[in-house]
Amino acid sequence: MSSPRISDITRIIGESADCINLYFDQRIKRSKDIISWDTTTDGTYSKKTGLAEWAPSKDNDGLKQVKIGLATDLRGVPILFDLYPGSLSDVVLLKRFVNSVRVHGKDCLFVMDNGFESAGNVSSLLEDGVRFVMPADRASKAVKRLLSEFLVRTDDVVDRVHDGHAYRVWETELAVVSDSSRRTVDGGPAFTYLSVFDEGFFECKVRVAAFVCFDSKKCSDEEQALMVWLDLVEREVLGRVFKDPEQRFFEIAGGAAKYFDVVYDGGRVLLSRKRDILSFVHERAGLFVMLVSQGVCWDVMMDAYDARCLTEQVFDCCKNVLGGRRFRSGNLCSVRGRFFVKLVALVLRCEVVALLRELGLRGVTVDGVLRSMGNIRLISYGGVRVVTEVTKKNRELYKVFDIDVPTAENYTHI
Repeated sequence: MSSPRISDITRIIGESADCINLYFDQRIKRSKDIISWDTTTDGTYSKKTGLAEWAPSKDNDGLKQVKIGLATDLRGVPILFDLYPGSLSDVVLLKRFVNSVRVHGKDCLFVMDNGFESAGNVSSLLEDGVRFVMPADRASKAVKRLLSEFLVRTDDVVDRVHDGHAYRVWETELAVVSDSSRRTVDGGPAFTYLSVFDEGFFECKVRVAAFVCFDSKKCSDEEQALMVWLDLVEREVLGRVFKDPEQRFFEIAGGAAKYFDVVYDGGRVLLSRKRDILSFVHERAGLFVMLVSQGVCWDVMMDAYDARCLTEQVFDCCKNVLGGRRFRSGNLCSVRGRFFVKLVALVLRCEVVALLRELGLRGVTVDGVLRSMGNIRLISYGGVRVVTEVTKKNRELYKVFDIDVPTAENYTHI
């Protein structure tokens, strides 16, 4: 089809708001009560959509941005989406998204990444009665206090297992209080956390549950990754002469620069590792803190957080597999219609991915499945219609997806 014809079709789809909402309603009803939600930005070449605004871009593409909110279920299969002006904050979008889900008759548990986490956002979610799960930022003073206490704590720490993986867990709380010494960027009140060891904690009624967790495998992986990273930086820098050594060092080291003491000797870079900060990192390797609304238990929290990783994979698939073209149309209905078509394609693809994962078929990909079925053809000549040979591998895949082996009678004339 020509580009104008595709635009006409997507515009008609985008104008069918009632039909799209009915589709979303059915998707939400089929999902369980946990929704993983995230946002991303997408640049647009058009200035007429009404949504495109100058805003920080995750892709650094120098274009006006449209923000996409996407929800998936526990299996990583998309449920619904919405498009927003690019400059809106994530917490504002989350509130709108929660309301849109509640309109469909669901009050779900929302799981988010640490980009949403701040004391102000948590306070806002608690005030609105939103049930949530999110990782805490380890840079927070109160969170650091919890991590330090966990390292020396012997009581209240229990062993738990989730999905065949063992953790050490301490369940506690953080209080959310206003911080009179600060204001937010828009001039509103700022908030901060208090741990159970801070003065004023027990007088505060607004609290969020916190699970402090230690994962021995995550600890090993983090330490290995850091040591390999530092070794690579040293190999790239030591013994070489640079025209601008300071600039070149930061280009090579990136985030690893904070782990080194650096001396510039002419064009050379001399490095030594900062033992204090490395000891601090090693002590806290494998530790993480999860914040949840009151009433959310450990098992539900872990189930929900697993879904967050799947949502990130859906965004990656949307941008890199299904032809992540920029929004080009100036018609908002065409933009919504085009993204709705992409959502349906994502649902189909992610459903296959989820089934392959649940069946334990490692190494089998969606693209591989589709290519392996490419030998099946319907041949029609005269009044005779014949399906080409179906191989043993074809039959195994049809069985996996609970689909009957095709025959000539299964096909209709189009």
